[in-house]
Amino acid sequence: MKVNGIVVPLISAEICHLKTWLSSCPPSGKTGAVLYLSIDMAWDEYDKCEIMDTFSRCRLSQEGWRVVFIECQMAADESFYVKDSKKHVDVQRYPYGQKSGPNMQFFRTIRALRAPAEELGGVLLMEVDAFPVVDGWNTQLDAHIANFPNDALLAGARYAGSTNLAAQIRSHFNGNSAYFIGRSDFFTFLDAWERLLLKCIQMAPHLAYDVAIPWFMNYRATHSQVRSLEDQQTEYLAASFSERCFDLSSCLVNYGGAIENSDGFCLDVPRFVAEHPNALVVHGKCFGHLVSTIKAALTNQQRKCLLNVLHDLICCGSYDDAVLFGVRDFHILRSMIGRIEMLTERQVAVIERGWR
Repeated sequence: MKVNGIVVPLISAEICHLKTWLSSCPPSGKTGAVLYLSIDMAWDEYDKCEIMDTFSRCRLSQEGWRVVFIECQMAADESFYVKDSKKHVDVQRYPYGQKSGPNMQFFRTIRALRAPAEELGGVLLMEVDAFPVVDGWNTQLDAHIANFPNDALLAGARYAGSTNLAAQIRSHFNGNSAYFIGRSDFFTFLDAWERLLLKCIQMAPHLAYDVAIPWFMNYRATHSQVRSLEDQQTEYLAASFSERCFDLSSCLVNYGGAIENSDGFCLDVPRFVAEHPNALVVHGKCFGHLVSTIKAALTNQQRKCLLNVLHDLICCGSYDDAVLFGVRDFHILRSMIGRIEMLTERQVAVIERGWR
């Protein structure tokens, strides 16, 4: 089953990030696919026009993709995300818990795709901080997915960063994953998943949709309250999660932990590329301004040559990225400047500032 649709869930504050995402998105390698943009409440017509103007100039548009807007019609007081797990939220009033907004939006968004599900087959959910980083990322993703059994329901990334996750959720698949909505029982799986989440939130209001199943599976052995949730549906979910959900961490890289999302975090790009040479999509806000750097490094990984990476970056005008990537090696970067005759004085100054 192939991924023939990309799903991007949004709130209004993220529309500016969506425009950056569209502008930086490399060619997918697929023609005529669909980009679904899902807003938590309702779309503003001005925002839609602005998005379509940006989309008309991006590579997905050049490949014949089309945009479909989804409205989740959530109430304003339902769309919230409380990061502090100790902060009280009335789960009787807000049954989707402290992460009410993303929890509700996930299920409403995926259900909105029920009609075209068979035609789409699979969809890849990507938040605006999940960035494709190589040309042909969609077709390469399809090649990975082709190795999974025909009854796969989900394929996603486990956390690859350095934040110490609780043992009970360490095995979870991040929400930025491929969902095989064309499977005959996918929506049965989705319904059971949502029902379990709503039950678990009564005990643990901080839970997000993507950790609910492993949280239940790991806690039921030790907690009588959690064990009391067991029924035929939860057994089906546990079996499905263990046997029909597959790891794509080699190409969907999840760096969306607390450490990577902190303001002071600085990504070591050469080390990242060495550890994740097959990355197609990377997740984490630390990647936003480094997309072209990572793309150039991955493109040149077979040659293992910093000079080639810098050449690509400077020739495409990514001078700030060249600094970030090459500042560790003064001599190679200086020789690079000597070889690129087209650099202006201003561009040289930008790069030289990275040495200080």
